[in-house]
Amino acid sequence: GDLVFELHQLDQRPVALRKSKLRYPPHLKRKGIEGEVRLLVQIDEKGILRVESVESAAHPDFVPPSVEAAEDTPYTIPTYDGKPVKTQFILPVRFTISQ
Repeated sequence: GDLVFELHQLDQRPVALRKSKLRYPPHLKRKGIEGEVRLLVQIDEKGILRVESVESAAHPDFVPPSVEAAEDTPYTIPTYDGKPVKTQFILPVRFTISQ
């Protein structure tokens, strides 16, 4: 299959081109519940992010908005040896009331 590189192997790490809006679940915000979702993501040779799996979530209702925001964020293209490649890493998505 395709080679997938880890971040430390890349000569150019992917960088978010813009931040997507993260929808805070209203009922969790009202209760003052904060937390983090850790997503295993893959960014392809075009800079498109896809969520592979959810590694952990402080609350299950944080998962859908995390995936939506992550997959809506365009990235620069990861490169290895000057060539576009795929990379995979854990992306933490934090929900804090001050957002």
